Amino acid sequence: MNRYSSRYGWMLVLLALGGLWLRIESQGQQRLAFAAPTQPNANESAPLPAATIAVVDIAATFKRFRTFNDEMDKLRQKIEDFDRLVKRDVEALNKLTELAERLRQKELGSEEHKQRLAEYDTKSKEVQARVALQKADLLAVEGQVYYDAYRKVEAATKVVARQRKVNLVVRFNSDDMKREDRNSVLQGVNRPVVFHTPELDITEDIIAHLNQR
Repeated sequence: MNRYSSRYGWMLVLLALGGLWLRIESQGQQRLAFAAPTQPNANESAPLPAATIAVVDIAATFKRFRTFNDEMDKLRQKIEDFDRLVKRDVEALNKLTELAERLRQKELGSEEHKQRLAEYDTKSKEVQARVALQKADLLAVEGQVYYDAYRKVEAATKVVARQRKVNLVVRFNSDDMKREDRNSVLQGVNRPVVFHTPELDITEDIIAHLNQR
């Protein structure tokens, strides 16, 4: 009896030790699982870095960009030359109109009167076609001037932004709103930037970079 009791006693002890060992091993695996670093999910985006922001007054930049102003002066000269040609054509048309009117009063329906009216119609159509064509050409040149200038402003902005370690540049308008000017008020109300501290304004640096070339 004592022998069986002793044998069963040892079996119970061994079973208890085995259960204890399993619990210890399980707890150890759980600790390892909690301690192991989690692998990032390939589908999850990395967190964005904190943005360093600056502002630039594009309108002020264009006003003081020498290359842009030189090109606009050339364009204005072309427009003035074209205006002179148009005025000359209009004067010629006015003379034809006056002559046709005098002929109408004297010889209504005469061959000369009909000829002057036909001449006026032809000249008028020629002037209108020339004005429309030249206007389209001038507008196209203006668009190209603005395009080239803005690309240069963009490039200068990138250079200055990198130098200042800025990763976001926002356009703003430094002009004060004028209460009595509706257009000024509307522009001010629609400004993308409501407030900024002066040190965020990199307009002067960009203008200096553009004009050093």
